[in-house]
Amino acid sequence: MNANIPRIMPGAQPFFARGSAEVGVRCLHGFAASPAEVRWLAQHLARDGHTVFAPRLAAHGSDDHDLARARWRDWVLSEWDAYLVLAAQCRRVVIAGHSMGGMIAVLLAAALAQQPEARLAGLVLLATPLSFPPATRRRARWLRRVMPYTDQTDRSALPEYIRGVQRTRGESPIGRVRYDRWSTSAVHELMQLASEAARALPALRGPALLIYAADDDLAAPAEGERIRARAATSQAELRILQRGGHIVTQDEDREQAFAWTSAVVRRVTDQNEGERPTS
Repeated sequence: MNANIPRIMPGAQPFFARGSAEVGVRCLHGFAASPAEVRWLAQHLARDGHTVFAPRLAAHGSDDHDLARARWRDWVLSEWDAYLVLAAQCRRVVIAGHSMGGMIAVLLAAALAQQPEARLAGLVLLATPLSFPPATRRRARWLRRVMPYTDQTDRSALPEYIRGVQRTRGESPIGRVRYDRWSTSAVHELMQLASEAARALPALRGPALLIYAADDDLAAPAEGERIRARAATSQAELRILQRGGHIVTQDEDREQAFAWTSAVVRRVTDQNEGERPTS
């Protein structure tokens, strides 16, 4: 094969499962990650009978050089495409976004709030940070000019923990499917995306579930409180996981996060059933 043809990292493939046409669920992964980060959540929702789509966002799950060329608008446009695909198949759509995926979900939900025909029925934000300390933002601005990449290898116990779970599930023990080298330009774009999402919060309508881990050092539960306070919706609910860290979809309390997400989707499904005409 020609070496110049882009390739997808092993385990970074999108996930799709066809289920009910009533409610479809979109599962969005985080920055520098891949659909593997939300695949267990997507599989859980598929077992509930829903149509589920977890796409690979632009410049992710391929080569870290791709991420250096990406802009935050590329990631949002990836999600627009995925939403339209799912909306064409299901009466209602719920978007579940982890970390950066939650930022994208907020922007899309704010845009769809202006469209009466939109099919978005609910939002689940998992460990989503929308505010960063000023010093972190300043560092992201200047670092991209002097250091194109930084080593972000996960040296915690999480990759080995994930490999153990993968073995138990009968999957290939590949651990986390992500970039170990991060483009500093892309990190700057991430900060821009967070700012755009924060500005969009007052436009949010409808049900929203905010899930955070108590020990998350990147997106603390206080971030969920800020989002709930600024969002226009009165239907935002904050839930706190007591175990694990930022990668709530793969860490110790993931099953609790999945159950809470399932409950939101089930409420939307029940509402849809109630709206269907009777003969």
